[in-house]
Amino acid sequence: MTPATDAIEALAGLANPFAAPSSEEDRLFADAMAAADAWHRARNPRYAALWDENTRPLLPVGLFKRADLATPVDDGGETLRSSGTTSGQGTPVFFDARSMARIRQGMLHIFMRAGYFDLRPANFLVLAPDPAQGDHPGYATAFTRFTDCAPQREVVYAVDADGQFSAARAWEALRRFADEANTLFVFGLTVWFEHLALAADAPVPLRGPLRGLTGGGWKGLARTLDRPEIVARLTAHYAGAIGDWRSDFCSSELEAHGNCCAAGRFHL
Repeated sequence: MTPATDAIEALAGLANPFAAPSSEEDRLFADAMAAADAWHRARNPRYAALWDENTRPLLPVGLFKRADLATPVDDGGETLRSSGTTSGQGTPVFFDARSMARIRQGMLHIFMRAGYFDLRPANFLVLAPDPAQGDHPGYATAFTRFTDCAPQREVVYAVDADGQFSAARAWEALRRFADEANTLFVFGLTVWFEHLALAADAPVPLRGPLRGLTGGGWKGLARTLDRPEIVARLTAHYAGAIGDWRSDFCSSELEAHGNCCAAGRFHL
C-alpha cells in the first residue's frame, strides 16, 4: 500500500458516501483523483497523451469501443465483454481483482441508498444465460453483478446457453416463487422482458413484493412493445404484488452502474 493507493482506498471505504462532504472529504477526493491520474500517466502512454493539467477533456463512451485505453496491471483479474448491442461486437475489458472489489462495493452503496436492495434473502429470475455455462457477453457483466449485491435465496436463469429464451422455465419459476413472501427480482435485457410479457397467460398472484430491473436502456431492443406496454403487461400479470420497475444504465467500459428512479427517470 502506498500513499497514493491509501487515498483511493480511503475514498472507496467511506462509510456514508452520500452524506454532504466535509472539507476533509473534499481534500480526500482531490487526493484520490490526483493519485489515480498520476498512476495511469506513469503506466499508460495513451492516457498520458490525453491528460492535461489545466483541462479535463470530455471522453465519449464510444472511444472505449474504438481504442484500447486500459492501463496494464500486474494483478490478476478477469476479462468481461459487453453485449455488443451498440456496435454489434462485444468489447473485451479487463478488470483487476482490486478494481472489481471497489466496483461491487460502490454498486452496493448505490442500490442500498436507492432502497432497491435490503439484507433479506430474495429470489432472482434472471432473463439471461447462466454464466457458469459459458462466456456470454454483457449478461455476466451486468446482471450477475447485481445478484452479488444482495443475499440470494434462489436464482433461476431463463435464457439457454444458445441464447434462446425459455418462457416455460421463467413462468414456472414465477409460479413457484409466488407462494413465498420473499422479494422477487426480475433482471434482464429489454428484449427478454418483452418476451416474458408476450408469453404471459393467467395472472400470477405474488405474496411478496416484485422488483424488475432491465438493462440495455430500452434503446430499440424490443421488437413489438415499448417500455410502458411491457411494464403494464407484467404488472397486470403479477396480481397483488408491489411493482417497482427500474431501468439500468451500464456497460463493460463503465462498470459502475446507475439506475433510474421508480418513475423511470435517471437523475444525475
